[in-house]
Formats: sequence, C-alpha cells, structure tokens
Amino acid sequence: MRNQNDRSSKLLLFISAILGIAFLTMLFLLVSQFSDIFGLGGEEASEPPVTNESSRYDLRQNATPYQVELFAELIEAHERFEQWGSDEALEVYAEMIVQNFIADFYTLSNKNGRNDVGGIQFFSEEVASAFTSYAIDNFYLYLNQHIENFGSDSLPTVASTTVTNAYFDQRVVPPGEDEVNHGHGFGHHVEPNIEYERVIVVYATWTYEHTTLPGINEFQTSARFTLRVVDDQVHIYIIEPIQEQFPYGS
Repeated sequence: MRNQNDRSSKLLLFISAILGIAFLTMLFLLVSQFSDIFGLGGEEASEPPVTNESSRYDLRQNATPYQVELFAELIEAHERFEQWGSDEALEVYAEMIVQNFIADFYTLSNKNGRNDVGGIQFFSEEVASAFTSYAIDNFYLYLNQHIENFGSDSLPTVASTTVTNAYFDQRVVPPGEDEVNHGHGFGHHVEPNIEYERVIVVYATWTYEHTTLPGINEFQTSARFTLRVVDDQVHIYIIEPIQEQFPYGS
C-alpha cells in the first residue's frame, strides 16, 4: 500500500513539474510578445538615444557653472536657428557662440596647461589650427608657470559676458594667388573679380571673478568678433581687440 502511495506521490510531483514548466514557458512567451508589441525590452531598448546635431559642441568636464549656463543657451539658440533659419535666430546663435568662446578661452582656472586651449571648437578647421598655435605662443604662453607659482584657483575665471553690439556685414573674400591674373603677357592689367560674403560682427565685453593673481586688471576684457556663415555653419573668423590691452604675462 505504501509503495502504491509513493508511486502516486511521485507521479503527482512529476505532473506538477511538467505543468509548472509549461506555465513558465507560456508566461515567457506572453511577456516576450507583450514587449514586442509595446516596444519594451529587447535589443532596441539597449541602443543609445539619438543625439541632436547640437551635440557637435562639447562642454569640458570641468566647466565652470557659468560655462554650463552659457552652453545650455548655446544649444537652445542653435536649435532655434535650425528650426527657423531667420536672421534674428542667426544673430542670437552667433552671439551665443561668441559668449561661449569667451567663457572657455579666457577662463584659465580650469585649464591643465598651455596646450589646453579653450574655445577651439568655435572655429572652422582651417582656422582652428593656426589660432591654437597663436594662443599657445601668446595668451597661454605663461600658463604652466602661473599654475606652478600661483595655483589654478588664483587664475582668471570669466564671471560674465555682455554683447554690446551685433550686426550683419559684408566682407571682401581675398582671392587666391592662382586667381589673380595681372595680364602682363597680354599687354594690359586685369583686375581680379571682387567677391563678398555675408558675415556677422559681434562686439562683446566680459568680467572676471575676483582673484589674487597679480596684474588681473591687465587681462583683456573686450573684443570685436567676425563670424562667417558657410553652409549653415557659423564659425569665428577674426578676433580684434577694441581697446589697448597689456600683453598677458608681462
């Protein structure tokens, strides 16, 4: 009798196990189907989100709070320009490029050394390299020495930027050397065709946070920026001081 009961118990356990496996299998299939219908789970959920075109701008990891604030405004201005494409949106976009450049380039307290030049992303490729070399040999020339002597915390940090004027203008496009034909072989002088391109001129001033660094009052605080618009891309092309400044490091 006991053997029969044991066999019955084992049979019930076996049947229960089979039913349990079947139930779990059906449940798994139902969950999988539900996920496919509503877009849950699966490989698609693990893919990174689509990045906005504005992500071509990078914010340095050790950006100051003011740089973070300006960067957010830059992304918004760029998105509005992409959406509307109006001159008003373009002008605001250009102004934000200038302000972000100022906050990054002229802030030295978060730089690792003279080769860590800020704001290069706001230049076109053909200008960025030359500007970087110029910055390393001029404004950033004594940065390593100042970090060692005074510490990074005492170095200049841009506290505010102000656009004092902005307008559209025309710039003469310098002809390439191969495009200038003086026509000496033909017995007369041929003037090259003068071409113009539309540019945006932005005047800006800025201030620094209080610091104990000697000569902080001699740092540049204003400039005139010329920006080019090429294929819907806006880049800084020329930076000119608009008042006499003392050379950095003197």
